[in-house]
Amino acid sequence: MFRATRYALWATRIVVSAGFTLASIGKLTMSDSVIQRFNDWGYFDGFYLIIGAVELSFALLLLIPRTSTLSAYVLIAR
Repeated sequence: MFRATRYALWATRIVVSAGFTLASIGKLTMSDSVIQRFNDWGYFDGFYLIIGAVELSFALLLLIPRTSTLSAYVLIAR
């Protein structure tokens, strides 16, 4: 039972990390739709790059067991 739980937690970490990584790629590649959305929301130019870098770094930290809890809290709060 413990082994199955551990595998399920790792699978969940990988899926969530992949989702945030894909979300950050759109921001870091400066997609026109992302830029337009951030401009419509009233953020300054280039803020999407900051958010994309934060998302990517914490998505990768989610895969490290020592930092996964902190990373999950930050990604939820974003």
